[in-house]
Amino acid sequence: MRVIVNGDPVEIHEGATLYDLILSLAQNPEKLVSSVNDVIVRRKVYAETPVRDGDVIVLLAFVGGG
Repeated sequence: MRVIVNGDPVEIHEGATLYDLILSLAQNPEKLVSSVNDVIVRRKVYAETPVRDGDVIVLLAFVGGG
């Protein structure tokens, strides 16, 4: 199935969760804020949040610096 992640199409297997998607993109789920279809998803439910064909997902990583 295909989803849009930060404006780019991404193929992901049927039945994937948001957590699966984040790992498939080689990202650390602990360092991201995410939304699915304009709804913010709490980090503790990433593994329980299904990803569906056509979903629009935004993943943001905060970077500190000086």
